Amino acid sequence: MYELCSTKCNFIECVDDLNHVITKATLHQVKEYIRSHCFTAVLRHDLNGRTPLHIAASCGKTDIVRWICKLLATNKCLGNGGIDSLDRESNWSALHRALYYGRIPCAMELLKNGANMWLKDRDGCNLLDIVTKDIAPWINQVDFKRNSDISVQSITDLKKSDVSELYTWGVNENMTLAQSNQKSKKLPELVKYFSKRNISIKQVVMSKFHSIFVTQEGAAYSCGNGRGGRLGNGSEDVFIDPQIVDAGDLVIASVSSAVDHSVFVSE
Repeated sequence: MYELCSTKCNFIECVDDLNHVITKATLHQVKEYIRSHCFTAVLRHDLNGRTPLHIAASCGKTDIVRWICKLLATNKCLGNGGIDSLDRESNWSALHRALYYGRIPCAMELLKNGANMWLKDRDGCNLLDIVTKDIAPWINQVDFKRNSDISVQSITDLKKSDVSELYTWGVNENMTLAQSNQKSKKLPELVKYFSKRNISIKQVVMSKFHSIFVTQEGAAYSCGNGRGGRLGNGSEDVFIDPQIVDAGDLVIASVSSAVDHSVFVSE
């Protein structure tokens, strides 16, 4: 702790020290370090323009990211750092860093707290540009068309033992996103119905009024407007959450759909 540390401390060394601590410490240890050293360091920049929020997001410390965001929201700290503060090297925010290093939970936490996803770095790239720069080569080989089905196994080497998570977003007026309500989603959201049950999805088919999901085990689920029996669950009601399709003992290999019908191919 520096002798002159106070609520007006501007020693860059304090921020350097805190950033180093964050890379190795737990949230409790970080809180204790700040309390006994320099409280203002948590919201200031180091020599490279990085705030502790930058470092926490880079390291995947979601609980520390959440805590710093809370401090920002309640104005409990004095400093010149904010949730969208940019570093000097690349003009990256904490959200840029979280996505670049694959720290998805940190990125979601930052977005929940109002981080700007359209900020551009020194090269003029926004967050989506940064994510797609490192996209796998096979993505460019796939031609996704409107209302087309998306088969994970046709474009990856995903095995049955692998775990996948399903995210959906966009217009949801027909309950096709498999989310827990009818609201449209501006950002990707995890489909909790499948994640809570540890169900991995290998194929998704989305039409105007319904969606169908095929699992790694060969089961099928559907949601949306069941008029005409398009959902395959014996009901013409509307279902927000995915419902199992009664296919007996059949193992579903693939599925296709149009506005008013669905087609399954079994193994």
